[in-house]
Parts: sequence; C-alpha cells; structure tokens
Amino acid sequence: MKRENVELDGQAMDKVFRYWVDRLCLSGWHIVWSFYTEAPSMESVDSPQGETVADYKNRTATIKILPMAMWTEKDVPHDMEQVMVHELLHVVFDPVWSSMDNGSIQQDMFHAKIDEIAWFLVDSRRCRKAKMPKSR
Repeated sequence: MKRENVELDGQAMDKVFRYWVDRLCLSGWHIVWSFYTEAPSMESVDSPQGETVADYKNRTATIKILPMAMWTEKDVPHDMEQVMVHELLHVVFDPVWSSMDNGSIQQDMFHAKIDEIAWFLVDSRRCRKAKMPKSR
C-alpha cells in the first residue's frame, strides 16, 4: 500500500488505541497515551513520531505521539495509526528491547523490524476493512 499521511484527532486515536491494545493482547496493562504538547528534540527520542516508556514488570507504559501539526518531515509519511501500533509493539517487545545496548546495531535492526510489523498490521487491517461489504 502507498504510504501517506493519516491524521487522526484525539477521539479517533482513542478508538485506534483501544482496538490495538486488544489485538496485541495488552488489555492487562495500564497504558496511557497522549499527544506531545511540544515537539521533542531529536536528541531526546529515538523516533520523532512517537515515544514509549514501558515497565514490563509492573505492566505499565506511557506513549507519546506527535500530532500532525508538529510533523515537519514532509517527504516521510506520518500515519498516526501506524505510529500508535509501532509504539504499542515497543510495549509488547519491551523485555527484548531493554536487554539490548542503546544505540547498538541490534537495537537499530530490531527497531526497523518493529516498524515493518506495524506497517504490516495496519495495512492488513485497512485491506480487510476495504473488502468488507457495506451494511445497509
């Protein structure tokens, strides 16, 4: 599928969040998400689109998502549902992610795979929705 910007407001993001928490079997977690209120510095986060801090032992996580209005890299699509899924996958894989050295080639490769899996999941959902017959 073609990659393009997908902007969602807070209410739509809540719906996307609840759907993916359920699909990724994270219902037993206490996860809070929010939009960034100011753009993060590139030095403070791995990805300019979102950030996750997870505590696997206590099953808690905090996710921040960059709103479309703050997205400045116009040549790179900012699909807010894909970003949410990407950040939730960080929660799923936190024990593996946390065991890697920050900035290591393993962590960079793992991060790229998380991104690919997030795109696959979102694209698959959208393809299924597009093929569903319209109800009358």
